[in-house]
Amino acid sequence: MNILNKLDQPIDYHGQELSRKLFYVIIYIGYTFSLLTGILYNDLKYTLFLGLITVACVFLTCVPSWKIYRKNPLKFTRKSNK
Repeated sequence: MNILNKLDQPIDYHGQELSRKLFYVIIYIGYTFSLLTGILYNDLKYTLFLGLITVACVFLTCVPSWKIYRKNPLKFTRKSNK
């Protein structure tokens, strides 16, 4: 159980925002490039292949909780007993 906690640490709110922005940038650039390549070579297989590569890049970039997504952790305060 301890190994799983180290592998899948929670990301913070700034990391979630960064992951979302990277997701959209990679998708827009990758699919635009794949569409233009498919049109230029006039072949659908280039469009599909580059589209799948784009999805794989997005998956590897955005899904794991990389250290860049965990730079600003939340600091919780303890409940005081009064």
